[in-house]
Amino acid sequence: MANQFRVGGSNSFNRMGPSSGPTRMKKKAGFFQSIVGVLVGIVLVLGSPFAMWMAGSQDTAKDFAKAEQVDSSSLQSGYIAVRGAPTYATADGGDLCYRDGCISEVESVQNLETNVVLECRQRVQESATVRVLRQNGEECDGDTGECVPCWDVEKDTWEELSSSTLEYDVKIGAYVVGVTDNAILIDTVEDIVEDDYDYNGKTIARTVYTSFLKPAQLLAAGQSDGTTISTSAKRVFVLSNLDFDGTLLELQAQDRANKFALWGVTFFMLFIGFAMMFGPLEWMGRMAGKIPGIGSFLREGSKGMIAGASFVLALVLWIIEFVFIGILQNIWLAGGAVIIIGALIAWRMKSGSKK
Repeated sequence: MANQFRVGGSNSFNRMGPSSGPTRMKKKAGFFQSIVGVLVGIVLVLGSPFAMWMAGSQDTAKDFAKAEQVDSSSLQSGYIAVRGAPTYATADGGDLCYRDGCISEVESVQNLETNVVLECRQRVQESATVRVLRQNGEECDGDTGECVPCWDVEKDTWEELSSSTLEYDVKIGAYVVGVTDNAILIDTVEDIVEDDYDYNGKTIARTVYTSFLKPAQLLAAGQSDGTTISTSAKRVFVLSNLDFDGTLLELQAQDRANKFALWGVTFFMLFIGFAMMFGPLEWMGRMAGKIPGIGSFLREGSKGMIAGASFVLALVLWIIEFVFIGILQNIWLAGGAVIIIGALIAWRMKSGSKK
């Protein structure tokens, strides 16, 4: 019965309270699974420099800052930025927009999917999309005997059924701005239209419109041939309802947020990778935990050592990657590093020949 438990020994259950439902044993990796984990960990560690490189490549604002600010009547070629009152380039411009006067709009048709999942933890935070239905037994650690309650949790997620995009070219002075789906849009608005409900009045179908509206003053930065501004493979294409300085600040904030997120991903890959590479040692620690008297100390001590070693190794390698990739991505620092290394090698060779 689920309400019974044993006391003492490595498989004793330490239940904090009465349980309703079955008692489950927490699954842990065996020796061969830990070997596979080592290989996965190596892949994560080797893949971390790519995430670090991506973090250092968040230079949208830097690219945008290179745009030459020109007057809307100048007919200038190259990578330029113009600002002025936009008008539609075609007679039917904006006709199909959900909101009047959109330049770009993405329509997403979505249905609500509700699923019941089993979660084993002390507490489950409920929200508008997460509801606890009932307690369903518990999950116990066979090594420590500690148990946590399990819950049947109902979760709502919106699944996209279809998506469509509207794009309308506009004119700013003498330039036609060719709007494309890879444009960086500052700033968009979102409208949610509820399409269907269940018997309890809960929304189960909706349409989400994400729109970039035609502002009083539009800034467009892109590649110009003298009359048309469009996207470029080398430079960012930006449409903004802010002025040049405001747009630059917004892009800098986005780059900074993306950079910090990718730095976090890099450290996470390193930490998890090293922890998985220590998997066989963790398995040995669990086996040592069965030794009477000192087993629990050996088991918990091995966990702490693995966590500490993984953190230190991840931190050291993160710093090395940060410095090394930072140098590689800066051509002047990279050139200086090559010169210094070359000079050191030449000095060593010269010193060795004298001896």
